[in-house]
Amino acid sequence: MAVKEFDQFLTAEVVPLLKELGFRRRRREFVLDGPNGVFATLGFYPEQYEPPRFGIQYGVHTPSYVRRKEQQSDHAAEGWPTSSAAPVLAQVFAPDPINPVMVYQWSIGEPEDRGRVGEQVRTSITEEIVPTIQRWFDPHVLAEEIRPQTRPGVFARGASVPLKALVLIDAIPPIEAATLLEGLDDYPRTRDWIEAELQRTGRLS
Repeated sequence: MAVKEFDQFLTAEVVPLLKELGFRRRRREFVLDGPNGVFATLGFYPEQYEPPRFGIQYGVHTPSYVRRKEQQSDHAAEGWPTSSAAPVLAQVFAPDPINPVMVYQWSIGEPEDRGRVGEQVRTSITEEIVPTIQRWFDPHVLAEEIRPQTRPGVFARGASVPLKALVLIDAIPPIEAATLLEGLDDYPRTRDWIEAELQRTGRLS
């Protein structure tokens, strides 16, 4: 019952705003298209508790990063990749967490609380999630989020050097293409793949 209640909450309290903002829906996941093939994914993940609890996370995907991951898995992803597969994943802090440890776990609460929680989610979407996504649509800004140290709520999916290169490959002009390969000697597979991509697209002679 908890998941069904959450789906009703999501449809009533959250989906109208996301549609207004231009997101497309696939069950509990949403995608927003950015420039030059970059896109964002936003996911809502319910848990089997009473009252219903859920998490919110989002990320931005660049075309070459997605293509590289698909080739590594030997098949194209069905639909769009999830937010957890993005090069940088952000989890959204709950304004009223269940306890001090579970800071990303939202609770719908009792029926009379759901309008308030819906307003909190909508505020997070308009004041945190969408503004961050819009900044991350710039691959150079997204690459700056890929750091070795941990920041609250933001997590990079891999070593910073090759991950930054995969994020930036679509954004650099031809004159800077060769510099993208610098520093990748410790990551030969990533270096070879990026070099082949640059040659394929005519950005590396």
